[in-house]
Amino acid sequence: METNKLTVRLPADEIRFVKEFAKRHGMTVTEVIHRYFTRLQASSKNAIHPEIAKLAGSSPSNIDARGEYNQHLDEKHR
Repeated sequence: METNKLTVRLPADEIRFVKEFAKRHGMTVTEVIHRYFTRLQASSKNAIHPEIAKLAGSSPSNIDARGEYNQHLDEKHR
């Protein structure tokens, strides 16, 4: 894997925190940041599909979906 250098400016207390965190967990600051970026990439890949997002808000807001579902389960398992 090709690597590049990145310079970031952060508040001193955040830098102290990440250095202490890395030390406590036996990692380097670079490893902490790499793991964080890896998780960000994974979560963006799991984003809601646009077709599913279109469905959001398609049911009336006055419906208690959980209650309706529980009622369905009660009737189903009688």
